[in-house]
Amino acid sequence: MICHPVTAEEWLAKITHIGKQVRETVEQEAQGVTIRLATITCACRWKRGIMNMYQCLYCNEWLCELCAERHFGKTRKQYREEHPVDYGAINAERAALSQQEGEKR
Repeated sequence: MICHPVTAEEWLAKITHIGKQVRETVEQEAQGVTIRLATITCACRWKRGIMNMYQCLYCNEWLCELCAERHFGKTRKQYREEHPVDYGAINAERAALSQQEGEKR
């Protein structure tokens, strides 16, 4: 399923599917299921834990990893290659924050 369907049938299928996903989450919430145990069904019919799904910012659809890569137009590997993480800078920032917290005490 694409984020911006073209035909009326595609729109109907998309909003129907998203409505089913919303009902799934509402039913689980009513049963007291925690977020870590909640499941949701992707358009490909694969039911997974919500913590392992991806939600589109624009259409709110929840997707498994394979469908998300198609939906967003690139794989996680491609994204990581385009946006490398500088762990040295992150660790330095964490150390500086820890030091500031220590000085406040």
